[in-house]
This record gives sequence, structure tokens and C-alpha cells, in this order.
Amino acid sequence: MLLPLPPLAGLQETIKFLLPRIAEVTGAEEVIICLDAPNTADRYAVGYRAGEFYDPHAVQHARNGLVFIPLRAGGWLALYETKKPFDQRVLEQYCSQALENAVKYESIQRQSMVDVLTGLPNRFALYRKLDEETKRLCRFCVLFMDLNGFKQINDTYGHLMGDDVLKKAAEEIRSVLRVSDFLARYGGDEFVAVLSETTREKGELVASRIRSRAVKVEDISVSVSVGLAVYPEDGLTPKDLIGRADSRMYMDKEKNRGVTG
Repeated sequence: MLLPLPPLAGLQETIKFLLPRIAEVTGAEEVIICLDAPNTADRYAVGYRAGEFYDPHAVQHARNGLVFIPLRAGGWLALYETKKPFDQRVLEQYCSQALENAVKYESIQRQSMVDVLTGLPNRFALYRKLDEETKRLCRFCVLFMDLNGFKQINDTYGHLMGDDVLKKAAEEIRSVLRVSDFLARYGGDEFVAVLSETTREKGELVASRIRSRAVKVEDISVSVSVGLAVYPEDGLTPKDLIGRADSRMYMDKEKNRGVTG
């Protein structure tokens, strides 16, 4: 029983690659894979029957001739009414290897989009989010933020204290935003928020709240400069929106000339 390993992809894509091939090799009328996603509460469960994928939780499936195979990768494989001989051990190894590869792939993808220091999405993830928002063709706001006086903090107190300030800034800004809003660390002491389905007036209100909240770590207090751009009035592309919000952030910073970073 020779089966090709799927190309590197996420769990859902990998499961959908496996199911029809397992059905073909075993002659099963119905195949289900259920897998608990690592480090989350998610459970991936996909069924395959009569050439179509389905949600096994929502559809009544066959009950006769069950072959149940626990998977080393976690979860299980269920086959109904198999018509061809097959080696369960080999099939389990094949499925587990493919699923473990998918788990590693998803882990690497997540790590590549997360800022290690703050735990926020990074610049790569931000531009992906902006691409998604512009394709929706709905008004949204972009807030570009910069910590005032951050360079002096690094020079005076050291970079470890600077790291603590950055982590605290991420917490303070996040506390002002809605759960549905997106916050990323752009780089250095710069942060960007994406406020979906938000008018300019509401975006300005959020920006004002952020400016009014000082970032405090021990005896250090830092304010935040904020620039706002609105899609589509201020730009149609992620690059244009970031550029406009960035320039307005520097205009805001000019108002606080004594504490610029």
C-alpha cells in the first residue's frame, strides 16, 4: 500500500488530501479523521463520502462495518464498509506522519507572524490583515502609533527596561481596543491597529483614548503619538494607508516636541 505524502500545508488542507486517497486504497464507503489541534481547544473533524467532504458532527453517517484506528498524532481515523484489504499499522503511520507534518507547518507559520517580545502579530501579519480588509471593500481605520521618548529610555535605563516598556505599551493599547480590532507591532517602538468597519469619527475617538493613557513602568511614564488613516478616503492599498497614518503620527508627535523619541 503506497500512498504519497501530501505537500506541506495546514491541518484542514492535509486532512482533505488524505481522505479520498484513504477511501481509494481501502475501498471504504466513508472515512472520517478527527484530530485535536495542539495548544488550542480546536478540533479538526472532516468526513468524506461519495466523493464529497462533510462535517461529521452535522451529518448522520454509516454505522456498519466500522474500523477504528487511533492515531499517534492524536485523534482517530474511522473507516466504514471497507472493501479492500489494507494494513492498519501502515495506514496509521502514513496518516500520523502527514498530520504531524501539518502541525509543524502550522506552528512555523504562526511563529513567522508573531512578534516574540510582545506576543502581538508582526509586520508580516499586519500586511496580510490589511490585504484582507481592502478586499472586503468596507470602511476601516488604521492607527499608526509611536512611543514618545523611547530612545531616551533605552539610553538611560537600558534595553531590558525598554523591552518592559514595549510589553506594557502593547497591553495598554490593547486594553483600549475592541476584541475584534487587530493590533500589531510594526517594529521598534511602533504599533499599528486596524479597526474594522470603523468611521473616521470613531477612529479619532480611539486615537484620543490611546493618547490619554500613559504607559507606566516603575518610575517611567511614556505617552503615545497616534496617526489615523481611513480606507478608502486616505488610500486604497496597505502601503498607502500605512504611509498616510505614519505621516499623521509624526504631525501628532510635533505637538509633543519636548518628549519626542
